[in-house]
Amino acid sequence: MRRHKVFLAVSAAGAMALVVASIAFASTTIGATGATGVAGATDTTGPIGATGQSVLTEPQIKQLAVAFAAANGDPTPSSMEYVEGSRQQLVLALSRGTVSVPNTEDVFAVVMQGNFVANVSGPGAPPSGSVLTMVIDSTTGELVNFGIQKSVPPLAGLGTVQTIE
Repeated sequence: MRRHKVFLAVSAAGAMALVVASIAFASTTIGATGATGVAGATDTTGPIGATGQSVLTEPQIKQLAVAFAAANGDPTPSSMEYVEGSRQQLVLALSRGTVSVPNTEDVFAVVMQGNFVANVSGPGAPPSGSVLTMVIDSTTGELVNFGIQKSVPPLAGLGTVQTIE
């Protein structure tokens, strides 16, 4: 049995249609409007990030996660959790030590369980698995990393894990 694991670092200039669509979604729906808040936000209870810079609310994180899950084959994941921390720390944990990024900005790591198939093109079958992970910038909602795996990465010890209802 061949196991697939994909964990990609992406940027706003990424060429994959899914990444571009996700970033466009984040920018138009949850894009930052500056230090005062987020476009369309109805509940701005103040900064929630370790550095006091986060502006995304849990409903906004859920909106991004559900859209990303649907784009990768499962519009109704069976579970969704997130944790906030530095991008470097969370990407390393989500990839089980196989991917390292130098960036230390505050991000949210979202872990979803369901039935996912990566919405990417390339040779061979796209990666698939029961766990979809996404890392989003905590101030802009921009997708910065994602992965599809066969098992849930460990989140314990990374911060306060929140369940998205």
